[in-house]
Amino acid sequence: MRKKNIVLFFFITFSTVMILSFPMGVEDTTTVSENVREIGLKESLISINKDDYTNFTEPGILVNNYSIFRIYINDYDVNYNSSKTAAENDWLKGSGTYSDPFILENLYINTQGGGGIYIRFSSSYFIIRNNWFDNDNPNLWDDGIFVFQSRGGNVRIENNTITNFYNGISLMGSVTNSTISNNIMVNTFTSAALNKGRAIQIDGQCDNNTIEGNIIVDFREMLYVWSSNNIYTKNNYAVNNFFTEADVNNPIYLRETNYSRITNNTMAGGFAYGVFALKNTGGIGNIVEFNTVVTNSTDFLDTTLSISSDLQTQQSEDNVVTLVNSNYNYIGYNTMLLPSDDYTPQNSEDPEDPDTTGSPKGIISGYDFIIIISIASITFLTILVRCRKR
Repeated sequence: MRKKNIVLFFFITFSTVMILSFPMGVEDTTTVSENVREIGLKESLISINKDDYTNFTEPGILVNNYSIFRIYINDYDVNYNSSKTAAENDWLKGSGTYSDPFILENLYINTQGGGGIYIRFSSSYFIIRNNWFDNDNPNLWDDGIFVFQSRGGNVRIENNTITNFYNGISLMGSVTNSTISNNIMVNTFTSAALNKGRAIQIDGQCDNNTIEGNIIVDFREMLYVWSSNNIYTKNNYAVNNFFTEADVNNPIYLRETNYSRITNNTMAGGFAYGVFALKNTGGIGNIVEFNTVVTNSTDFLDTTLSISSDLQTQQSEDNVVTLVNSNYNYIGYNTMLLPSDDYTPQNSEDPEDPDTTGSPKGIISGYDFIIIISIASITFLTILVRCRKR
């Protein structure tokens, strides 16, 4: 088990540093730098030392006759409502009001095949923070955190580590005014079927939600939004080392989503092989700006494309964004980074002979391997010293 933790530590640390080494959009360099420092290499985000958490040992709960979750809260069920759960368990604190929300924190939950936490039919306020949701026996459709039809209150999901789930975080059925921020979601298994999930999915009138500062590694999609409005997605970092051109999906997909803003997100690795980094189908009044895609493609990119007229139907395609049956949207100042002049594709000595058969490769502006290794080494030594002091 200790060997597994060490391997997972190096995986998360290296992936985090790789993502943060890519340049961001140019909306506001001061703000971007502050966000990187804030999100960056915080120990709370990369801790995979179980001693930093309280080990959650409660048995799984069968939900809907087919799903098993370690924590299940359903305010329509007298056996699992939030008040009863809080009264009987010291791991759920608070009373669920705006000023005294329910708090679930500092837990290590190994689902061993199943979901982490499922909150259903609740109008209470929740904070889920500083937990590690782990799954050492992943199955299709497992969710690390699943919130369904929680109206009236809101949920803050922040600073959690979520490893090896088909879907990382799901909000479905009128979950509103919630925040998903500063979480790390990582898949380390190599099954093509299991790697086709979504890091974050928002589905079914889940309006007015914010997604900010999350680090996402090896999910097929970074964000999927369907039939939900006023979604604000900013300063997220996603890399996909698993998929190649044959099977990668759009990292961000907005479907029948209106008046949302997607800004200053970075997508790298296999995501760059998708036909589009962002797809917007049937949307009105969305803003997509200052996003960055790291790619080895040499295709043309219009970085200042603006589509905001009163056309009834818009259809636009380039390497970054596609609009299908979408109206009154603004697309502008998105960037696709091309390889440097001395880039030589894999299996080729001729820079004029591009190779697109494998994963994205090449020298990318802003990438300094020595600096990356140095940061990773310093981070490892710092955590090692702290662990020894304990």
